[in-house]
Amino acid sequence: MKTKTIGKIVNGKYISCDDSPPPESRMKEVLNSRKMPAIRTDAQFLANHGTLEKQFEGDERQLKAVTDTAKELGYKPNLNDTYIPTLARFPGDPMAFVPAGSPKNHIKKVCEATDRACEGAVNVERPKKAPPKTVRLGEDLVQEEAAMRIAENPEEALKSQNKLRNEILDNHGAKPYDKQ
Repeated sequence: MKTKTIGKIVNGKYISCDDSPPPESRMKEVLNSRKMPAIRTDAQFLANHGTLEKQFEGDERQLKAVTDTAKELGYKPNLNDTYIPTLARFPGDPMAFVPAGSPKNHIKKVCEATDRACEGAVNVERPKKAPPKTVRLGEDLVQEEAAMRIAENPEEALKSQNKLRNEILDNHGAKPYDKQ
């Protein structure tokens, strides 16, 4: 891609900058909006969540239940931690306690460890896994179900074995049953 140097006047000063800055650069955003972008610090990242004391303010029973579960699992919650329930696999999950020091890094590690995708201030792509193989329904189970159907309704015995087998696989087997 060919780039060209452009010049703009911002606050009475001539600024020379690249027309196509790298994706991480926010200079173009600054020049277009004529104001500085919002701060993206770790403190700002957790600003709306609050610490454990503020999150569970007024509900000491719930705070105690969550922190006791974490303590039982070997994590000692700090009062400056932030509990993010959407990261938790269960209530009180130690992974859901985000430290104030490096919240983005912690969330990234949790998403990677629990095989989750995340997009926004923290970006994690979910690894693509091969779809699980279809598990074939055992022939003994098909025969057992056929025998039970015939015992309940003798007219089932008049159907061809292949048709009866396909009906059973439709109801109980993995789809598509033609590959079984």
